[in-house]
Amino acid sequence: MNYEQQVKKVFSSGVNSHFELKWTGKDGNALCSNIRLTAERDLSGEIVTVLAVGHDITELTKSREELQNKELAKSRFLAAAGHDLRQPLAAASLFIDALKLTDISVEQDRILERLDNTMSTFNELLGALLNISKLDAGIVNPEYTNIPLSEIINWLEQSFAQLTLKKNLGFKLYFSMKEPLSLHSDIDLLKSVLANLVSNALKYTSSGAILISARKRGDAVLLQVWDTGIGIARENIERIFDEFYQVNNQQRDRASGLGLGLAIAKRAILLLGGEISCRSQPGRGSVFGFSLPLSYSSNIAKPFQESSVAESSLKLFAKGKQFIVLEDDALVAQAMISLLELMGAKVQRFTCAEEALQDPFITQADYCIADYMLGGKQNGLQFLDQLQRKMDHPLKGVLMTGDTSPAFIRESANCDWPVLHKPVTFSRLLQSLTQRRVL
Repeated sequence: MNYEQQVKKVFSSGVNSHFELKWTGKDGNALCSNIRLTAERDLSGEIVTVLAVGHDITELTKSREELQNKELAKSRFLAAAGHDLRQPLAAASLFIDALKLTDISVEQDRILERLDNTMSTFNELLGALLNISKLDAGIVNPEYTNIPLSEIINWLEQSFAQLTLKKNLGFKLYFSMKEPLSLHSDIDLLKSVLANLVSNALKYTSSGAILISARKRGDAVLLQVWDTGIGIARENIERIFDEFYQVNNQQRDRASGLGLGLAIAKRAILLLGGEISCRSQPGRGSVFGFSLPLSYSSNIAKPFQESSVAESSLKLFAKGKQFIVLEDDALVAQAMISLLELMGAKVQRFTCAEEALQDPFITQADYCIADYMLGGKQNGLQFLDQLQRKMDHPLKGVLMTGDTSPAFIRESANCDWPVLHKPVTFSRLLQSLTQRRVL
């Protein structure tokens, strides 16, 4: 709608208008103004004129567009860098799993254990980045159940009592015993928030204690995590919920994590309809809190627990089976092939979907592991769909990827195949292959 149309609309409706107007100046340069149109009336209430006030915001618009372009470029760079980083880490993780199946000395076993622990740290850091991407992509849908507060208290004690004991810290749990309380929430998101808050308290508390309290407040339960740690200056309170920001960690010590825990907790609580608050005094400690609605239903639903395949069964799972590996990264492919062959599997590897689909024996494969981003015209998801159409029985396949961008996560949310983000442990990969696809 142009300027004249906006004026006519105000004249006819009497409703004031506020908009940005862009046009090309005489010199050919793009210009932009912020326009406010106000209907002016006479004593009888009739509109007699429309007052227009404009402000030149050309430079502001340019700055805003430049900032948006930089943000888009940064997002594209981080997505590409994240994908390229995950590829060698995926290969390293698979090679470590392959080493576990070989005969090694006691000293080599100790070194292998350290390597495995290092890889687990990498996976935790990358997992935090993936959680941020999933929350930003808007594909995390809370699954609300009625959760007994006693279940959360027991989980907290089992998860953190030993960790606080190792740091010589007190660990206290406070909640009312007068009446059994239940929360109406998503148990996985709730545990994620509490785990991040308690881990954060542990990280910044060297003496004293950590207290976790749960108290009824009207129709809600107020959950709080108290610590006697280093505290946070007033000017930093808002910043601690930003990604990658950490108090007293300017050197980016990886032992202190990535600085994503509070950012994840804030997003998760917002998704549950709440808000995290923080009070703190430098040198004395901090308290983080949030409220969740009470549940008054007596029908307590047990949270879903994913069944797991025993490690010993996984080793027999691949023996004698025919696997298709569709992977264009040589390191990742070689690591996967080595591991599968050590487990007694027969493996056929392809680097692009087009080549694999032309193979006359591909429909005889028992399992298929496909990378998403490939060198040809088709991606791994398209390959799995086409291969399924060639087969007369459900295909057991899994899609692997290093792409953790919000755009891809939204695209793959309704994928018919299990989607695993690299790096991934081999046991998790094989467990995903046991999930049957229903046609």
